[in-house]
This record gives sequence, structure tokens and C-alpha cells, in this order.
Amino acid sequence: ALAAGTLLDRAPGPAVLAVLAAVTCAAGAVSVALMARQAGGRPRPHAARAPSGGLLRVLRARSARRWAALQLVSGGGAGLIVPFSSLYVLRDRALGFTFLAGYGALSAAARIGSSRAWGRLLDGPRGPRAVVHASTALLAASPLLWVLAAWAGPWVFAVEAITGGVATGGASVAGLAIPLALAPHGERPAWNAVFAN
Repeated sequence: ALAAGTLLDRAPGPAVLAVLAAVTCAAGAVSVALMARQAGGRPRPHAARAPSGGLLRVLRARSARRWAALQLVSGGGAGLIVPFSSLYVLRDRALGFTFLAGYGALSAAARIGSSRAWGRLLDGPRGPRAVVHASTALLAASPLLWVLAAWAGPWVFAVEAITGGVATGGASVAGLAIPLALAPHGERPAWNAVFAN
């Protein structure tokens, strides 16, 4: 990503985008070849008990409605900023693709680095509730840091990349674990289908 960002900053234009698209296609082909070589047995299919009524059946459970409401509000909030953050960095702040790629790399590193700690917190006494509260509080701080960056300077984006990466790591762990914990035995596939992002 950093190399691609540098290339886009130094030689902008459709030819560079075409080269990057070709590299992406090649990486996809290599991924397909590697996945085809993965060893694994053939799992025996078993009939999961599908609840009658699908989505409505799942949402009759109070715990499912509460989780769906949190996901809806959280996703709505993210939808107001995430699609436009890159545009703001590139157009209004003129920080360039290299800066944007570095931001993404730092955020991804923070997300990966924090996942184990989130998993331990999830296994703790307060479990999922603690993870949801902590990660949501961190996510709520992100827009404030973006506002602060307008006055304090671009270095605030590095802080936000770390805190935002840690927060999304917690949200991802919770998003996987909570529907599994809420679902009645035998109905996990249906519940996962309802809450899949």
C-alpha cells in the first residue's frame, strides 16, 4: 500500500491505476492457486436446524434486537464519515496517497496487534459487554480526533489510526463472538446470516 501510494503521488494518471489493477489481478490469481493447494478433509454436511421465519424469527429474541440496534446505529455513524475521510485527506488536506496508505497500514497494524488482548477481555468475567463498551468508546473518540487534527496538525491522524485500529479490532472480535453466544444451539447459521456484515 505504501509503494502504491508513493507511485500515485509521483506519477498520477490512468496508466498508474491500470498497472495497480493488473498487479491486483495477479495477486488474486496467486491467491486462488494457493487456496486450491490447501489441504483439508471433506466435512460431512449436516442439516442445521433452520428456524422458520428466517430474519423475523431471529429478531423475535430480545437479545438479537438489541444487538441489531447497536449494529444499525454504529454502522449509520460510520457511514457518515468513513466514505469521505479519504477524500478529505486527499483533497482538503492535500496529504497525498502515501500519507493515506501509511494511515491505513498503521490502523491495520493496531487492529492486528490488539486482537489478542480483545480476545482475552472477551473471555473475562464481563466478557462481551466489556469489549463492546470499550471498543465503542474508542470508536466514538475517532471523529473528535479528526476535528482536532484540523488545528493540531496531521500527526493527530497517526494517533487516530492507532486508536481507531484498536477499536475496530475490538468491534470485529465482538461482532464474531456475540452472535455465536446469543444464538440458540443449532441455529447459529441462521443467526450469523442475519448479523453478517
